[in-house]
Amino acid sequence: MSRPPGPPAIPRFDVGDVVETRKKHPCGSATWEIYRTGMDIGIRCTGCGRRVMMPRPKFERRVRRVVRRAQEPGPEGDRG
Repeated sequence: MSRPPGPPAIPRFDVGDVVETRKKHPCGSATWEIYRTGMDIGIRCTGCGRRVMMPRPKFERRVRRVVRRAQEPGPEGDRG
């Protein structure tokens, strides 16, 4: 007997991640940078800078892939 599959994995998105969407923005760019996370996700178009807020489920359906993950701070933090 096999176990039923568990709940689907919850995709993890962090501030600073750059994602590609299924449809292009009217400016021609399909990449967006996440600037806010929570129940709603805030994204900024990397082409024209337009900011958009959308509910997390809608955002997760529209994302094709993560282009670049946000930089992880080192052991000393973000000291330059």
